Amino acid sequence: MKRVELSATDQLIEVTEAMAFLWKRSRKQKLPVVTFVLLCLNLVLAPTVYAAADGTLERSSAWAVGLLILLTLALATYLFVVVLQPERF
Repeated sequence: MKRVELSATDQLIEVTEAMAFLWKRSRKQKLPVVTFVLLCLNLVLAPTVYAAADGTLERSSAWAVGLLILLTLALATYLFVVVLQPERF
């Protein structure tokens, strides 16, 4: 089997297509899909936080900070949507 190297742009496009596919396939239960996507995003975010702290944070603390950042962004997005479209809620 031949190994194919993908550029960062191609990888991002494939990840986006995979997330769109999962979102379309899950009809009623969106919470498991959203939780899975947030945990996957935390796989990228936690090492970044850990590297930015220059080793002063423990690895578990970096994961907690990453989850806190993702939770804050999700809450801000939700509140933004509620303010702009209050009739949906």
